[in-house]
Amino acid sequence: MSYIPFLNFGYPKTDAELTVLKSPVEEADRRKEPRYPSDGSARVLVSFLSEPQTFNARVLDVSKSGMRLKLSAPLAPGTLVQVELKSLVATGAVRHCRKDGEEYSMGIQLDAVVNKNQTV
Repeated sequence: MSYIPFLNFGYPKTDAELTVLKSPVEEADRRKEPRYPSDGSARVLVSFLSEPQTFNARVLDVSKSGMRLKLSAPLAPGTLVQVELKSLVATGAVRHCRKDGEEYSMGIQLDAVVNKNQTV
C-alpha cells in the first residue's frame, strides 16, 4: 500500500485529515496509482483571478498524486488551485470538472502537499 501522508487508514479518528472509507477503487482503467474513497471537508482557493475565490468542497477520493472533490461551482481544466485541509495545504491543477447533480465533481492533479504548521 502506498504511503499517502494526509490519510488515516482504518477507523475514523478526529485528528485525521481524511478518512479512507474502504480499500482502493478497483476499476479497469489507466490510472497508475490506486484511488482511495475518502470523506473529508476542504476549502479550494483560486487566487490568480482578479478577485480570489474560495469554495467549500468535499473530498471524494485521493491517490498519491491527485484527489477528486465535489463543490458547488465549476472550475475550468488547467485552473491552478490550493486545497486546504485541516492541517495540510495541497496545490495542483484542475484536470477535469463535470456536472454531478446539483454540484460539480472535479479532479485535481497535485503538485505538492505541505503541513501548514511546518517551519521552512
